[in-house]
Amino acid sequence: MRTASATPIFLLAACARLTGEPAPQPRSVTPAGAYRGEPAVVRIQGTGFSVRGVQHLGGEGRVESNFTVRIGGRALPAALVTDGTGEQELEVTVPADLPPGLHDVEVVDPYGTSAVLHGGFVESVGPPPSLSVRVDGPARSETGAPVDVVVTVDNGGGETATAVAVSFEAQTLAGGASVRPGDRLSLNVALPDPGLGPHEFVVAVSGTDGVTGLPLEAVTALARVDFVSPPTLRAVTYPPPAAVDVSQPFELRVDLTNDGDVDALAVQVVLDPDAALTAISPEPQDVPAGTTRTFILGARGTLPGIAAPRARALGSDALTSNPMPPLEALWPGIRSGFGRAGVRGRGAGRERRRCRGTRRPGPERSRCERRDRFRAAAAAGRGTCRRILPLAPARGRRRNWHAGRFAVRRRREQRLGSGRDSAGAASRPGAGIALR
Repeated sequence: MRTASATPIFLLAACARLTGEPAPQPRSVTPAGAYRGEPAVVRIQGTGFSVRGVQHLGGEGRVESNFTVRIGGRALPAALVTDGTGEQELEVTVPADLPPGLHDVEVVDPYGTSAVLHGGFVESVGPPPSLSVRVDGPARSETGAPVDVVVTVDNGGGETATAVAVSFEAQTLAGGASVRPGDRLSLNVALPDPGLGPHEFVVAVSGTDGVTGLPLEAVTALARVDFVSPPTLRAVTYPPPAAVDVSQPFELRVDLTNDGDVDALAVQVVLDPDAALTAISPEPQDVPAGTTRTFILGARGTLPGIAAPRARALGSDALTSNPMPPLEALWPGIRSGFGRAGVRGRGAGRERRRCRGTRRPGPERSRCERRDRFRAAAAAGRGTCRRILPLAPARGRRRNWHAGRFAVRRRREQRLGSGRDSAGAASRPGAGIALR
């Protein structure tokens, strides 16, 4: 702790006190230190620094302000000055070759009365503290949340920087820290979300020279962050077949569009569990920003009834690597459950009865043979109904078995797709897949 003590000095009989002035009391020195090799002008604050009235031998009296300051054993002339508040101070110039170290400051007034401020001045070999700052953060960040950056303050000088403060837009993030030579100060800072687009953030650092006590030159760092919208998927489903058979494969198609500014990675479409449906999920795909990708699920009905296909799209954010919120994809209802390959229309029972037995005469035998060939071709997967020729005349009139079958099928599909179930009861369109 710095202390001041007053010591009377007996002067020559040539002069004496003219008035009763208080003894000088130094309180502080500004700056509190200097660096060797450079002269420094310092001011000493305290009390008792007023001019003195002196009575000389022979009766002559006059006013004197000849104060002397001793620092590090050096006697330095001091000038009496006035600060901005009207208080008187002593101003002295410290030589550049003052020995390094901590020194006492002694003030001697014109009467020879002195006072000492112990450890009041330090001379350093330097170099002074040198602060630098940098901001490490992402070049892009998604809106909706603050962006986390790391502010690093380094001291590349030879002395300690005190009262180090980090501020952002007039808001102090940290203050009062001391950074020794070669050390660094790191702060995790959450910068606010200003909205879409590129933005600049200025981080300022200030501090005090630990030797002189004077403010250091402020340093700043600029962080540029482009705020973008996160990946946002939008699903568009395509109507599946209006009616399918149990175990008949069909496709569920969905287009996923990324309306965000960030890519969606490894997007996969998975069918929700359903007792009446099974599906094979397609391979995952990346959905870049502003693009559309098509996903096709290979589905199959397992039980007769009505099923509502529902799937979820899952993926990850390319910028943050975090999982994206699942997106639901819904398809219109499908009615399924006709049984095996082929469509049984009106009159199928009569056809089955007609074809029983080993031999049938004329047109009925031809009809059965054609039907058997059709079923064999359909089961083998190498034929379609369009390849079946019209049947021969039966009971005196021509019938196109191929056209009749498809007319029955169209009427049945229209009835099933018009919002009525197999029993004729009304149902909501798109309520599910009817498996028959």
